[in-house]
Amino acid sequence: METTYKELMDHFYEDDGKRYIQIHFLSPTAFKQNGRYLFFIRIRCVFQSLMNKYDSATAENTMHDEDTLEQICEHAQVIRYDLKSVSFSLEGVRIPSFIGKITIKLHGTDTMANFVNMLFEFGEYSGVGIKTSLGMGYMKIINEGGRKMITDDQIKLMIGSLLHDIGKVVYRSGDGRNHSQSGYEYLKNEAHISDDEILNCVRYHHGMYLKNASLAEDDKAYVVYYADNVAAFSDRRERRKQEKADLIKRCR
Repeated sequence: METTYKELMDHFYEDDGKRYIQIHFLSPTAFKQNGRYLFFIRIRCVFQSLMNKYDSATAENTMHDEDTLEQICEHAQVIRYDLKSVSFSLEGVRIPSFIGKITIKLHGTDTMANFVNMLFEFGEYSGVGIKTSLGMGYMKIINEGGRKMITDDQIKLMIGSLLHDIGKVVYRSGDGRNHSQSGYEYLKNEAHISDDEILNCVRYHHGMYLKNASLAEDDKAYVVYYADNVAAFSDRRERRKQEKADLIKRCR
């Protein structure tokens, strides 16, 4: 599953944006605000996260604008939800989060509706919320006639993405090797995963290994590498913003 910046822009300018959007959060999703985890839907957090991740992924345009964000939040309403609270375990910490579905109704102009639809389409690739580089915040748009059919390629990409950092667990058990290689060997030898496309996502999700690998041009490892960088950059930026806010609070 691939798309380009141009294709997203084409959808923005040419398509009639849906006024009712159904979103399925397939993996644990959460946000962080003022040092606390938010594990319920706040529409502002959703749009702010998507706009930040979009800006991290492209230098073409800056999307995160407070006035635009306020306008979107004013004209977007959650009219239905079916959510369940879950937790995401990370290095001994259980992050409170949620999974499930929501339906959003859009008011306002056609331009705004197109903009919001484009944001959610991008979110299918970037994820939403915190720790997306570790598998949190995976979301899909649901068609009016039901859930989008997931192809075998998409399933492999999902598995490879969710497992790409599994080597960090192996490393912390005393393995000592680079987590890309140890994760690859663990999945191949211990978990008995034999699909090369999934294994490549784990073995080559860092540039220093990817650049020397002999892979097909459409190998899924490139997608995971790119998504990992976008998510990591976005997480670091959110962490720096939080650290700055905490510092200002302490100095008052």
